[in-house]
Amino acid sequence: MRALSLVLLLVAAPAAAQMDASAPLAPLPAVVREDPSVPGFLAPNDARAEDYRVEWLGAPIPDVELDIEKGSLQWARVDGVLRLPRGRLAVVAKNVTGGTVTSAGFVQVLSDGAAKMLIPLVSGEGNPIEIGVMRDGAPLRGRVIVKYAPRKAAGDRIYVDTTCSGFSVRAEEEKAGRSEAEGPGNPIDEWIYVGCRNTTALSTEHRTNSLEIVLFWDNVGRTITVNGVPTDSGGDSIWNLRASSSPGFLELAAGDHKVTLRYSLANFPRKAFLGMGIGPYFDTFVGTGNDTRETLEPVITLYGSYAISPWSRLVLFNATPMRADTYSDTGFYLQKRTSEALDRRVVANVFLGGHFIAFTAEDPFDPQKKKQIFYRTSAPQGVEFTVRDAPRPGYNVVVGGLTNPGIGGTAYYNLWLRWGNPAIFVEINYIGWQELIPNPEDDEDTREVELRSIGVSVGFPIFKFL
Repeated sequence: MRALSLVLLLVAAPAAAQMDASAPLAPLPAVVREDPSVPGFLAPNDARAEDYRVEWLGAPIPDVELDIEKGSLQWARVDGVLRLPRGRLAVVAKNVTGGTVTSAGFVQVLSDGAAKMLIPLVSGEGNPIEIGVMRDGAPLRGRVIVKYAPRKAAGDRIYVDTTCSGFSVRAEEEKAGRSEAEGPGNPIDEWIYVGCRNTTALSTEHRTNSLEIVLFWDNVGRTITVNGVPTDSGGDSIWNLRASSSPGFLELAAGDHKVTLRYSLANFPRKAFLGMGIGPYFDTFVGTGNDTRETLEPVITLYGSYAISPWSRLVLFNATPMRADTYSDTGFYLQKRTSEALDRRVVANVFLGGHFIAFTAEDPFDPQKKKQIFYRTSAPQGVEFTVRDAPRPGYNVVVGGLTNPGIGGTAYYNLWLRWGNPAIFVEINYIGWQELIPNPEDDEDTREVELRSIGVSVGFPIFKFL
C-alpha cells in the first residue's frame, strides 16, 4: 500500500505542475540542470541563501518544515547570457510514509521524511514548488514559492552581463515615491540582470543588426511595462526584448520603479574595421658599421580586421615611424578564438600567419657603406588574452604576443598590453627583431641588424566598411 501511494504521488506531482498555467518555463530548469559555471569570486552580487525564504501558497501541510540551507547559494550561467542563483531546499516532514518534492520540472522522493533538493532562487508563482506527502494513508498536497528578502538594503541591484560589453548597455533608474532613508538603488526586494545577444538579419540589399536583450527582473510579478505597454514574461521573470539601432533605449517599469536601458547598436553591421594609433616610441637600432642610432620618435600603428565568422577573423597590424626611412613592420594573421574561462570573462585567441619587415641600413659589403632598403619575411605565431569588463563594463584589458625565436638567425618579438573600449584605447607595445644581411659573394658571411622599440600609443577607429 505504501508503494502504491508513493507511485500515485510521483505521477500526480509532475502532472499538476504541467497543467498549471504558472508552471516553470525554460530556462528555469537549466538553473538546476547544469553544474555551476560562475566562480564564487565572480558572483554578480553578495547575495546569500539567507536572503531567500520559502512561503506557503494557501494552507500549509502540517508538520512539514521547509528552509533554504545556509551557504547553499550558487550561480549558474543560463542560456549563455544570464547568471541566475540556485540553492538547496531542505524538507522535513514528520509522521509520513512517503512523499515527493517537485521543482523546475524535477521530482525528488522523500527519504525517511526528508529531502534536500536544488531549486532556482527565483521569486514568485512562476517558480512553484510542489510538496506531496502520504500521512495515515491519505495524500496531502501543498505549494510554496521562493521569496527574495535580502538581509539589508544595498546599492544598485542592476547587473549587466559581459555579453553586453560590445553594445555599451547601461541602466538609468527613476524611483518615484521612495524615501530618502531607502538610499540609492532599486527597491530592496528587487534585482535585475541583463544579458545580450546580437543577431544579423540578411536581405537582398544589406544586413541589419538586431539586439536581443534578455532581462531577468526578480520579485516584480509576471508583468512589467515596456515603453508603456504591459508585457508578460510568461511567469518566469524573464523578458526577451528585441531592440533595433533606433531609438537606442528601452523604457521599463515595474510599479513605480522605472528603468531605462540605453545601448548602442549600428544599424548596418560591418565585417571590416580599420583603426589607427599614434604615440612616442623609443627605438634602438643596431646596424652595421656606424649605422647605430637611438631615437625617440612618433610611431603610427594601423589595426585592421575582417570577420570571417563570430569566432575567427583576419587581422592586420603595421607599425611605421613617421620618419619612415627607419623601418616598417607589417603582420597579417588569422586570429581564432579558442576558449573562454572564468564565466566568459577571459577569452583566448591564437594567431596564425606571418609578417613582413622593410628596413633601411648600411650595406656592410658595399665599400662605400651606402644605405639601402632591405626586405624580410618570417612567420611568428602568437596568442592573446582578453579580460572583459575590466574594471567596468565595456572596457577590456588585452595582453598578447607574437614570437619567432631566432630560427635561422631571424628573431621577432611583439608584445602588447592594451586597455580601452571600442571608441578609444591605450596601448603599450614592444617590438624587437633581428635579421641577417648575407654577403652576396659568400653565403656563410653575414651581418646582424637588430631593432628594439618600446612605446605608448592612443588608438581609435577610423572607419568600418563591407
